[in-house]
Amino acid sequence: MDSEVKYLLSLGAVRDRAKIVGEAAEAGKLSHFDVHEDRLGEVAEFVVGVIKVCSFAGVRDGQG
Repeated sequence: MDSEVKYLLSLGAVRDRAKIVGEAAEAGKLSHFDVHEDRLGEVAEFVVGVIKVCSFAGVRDGQG
């Protein structure tokens, strides 16, 4: 697999892009959504729940 493709599929790539989007959101530079800092805890709980359900169901890498 090409090294650029490997990077794009990596957790590091997700973190890099999330940082860029997060910074743009904080600066109010996004057109399609807003960030509500007061709701980040709820979002984190939701994501953890999805991870647990997918893990329990054996879902991995979009398969399942």
